[in-house]
Amino acid sequence: MLELMARARFVREIQVVNGLEPGLITRALRGEHVGTIITAEASSSARPRTCRPP
Repeated sequence: MLELMARARFVREIQVVNGLEPGLITRALRGEHVGTIITAEASSSARPRTCRPP
């Protein structure tokens, strides 16, 4: 996943969400940060950031 993000041209951020946890996919589609967010930086490296649900 990180290698793909490093090569991505248009995608700069993805969120990995646990689809088995009820409601998390819906919350992610609404724009909430409910999983691990992987951001590609300008230097073409990717770094994960974990958000915890309230």
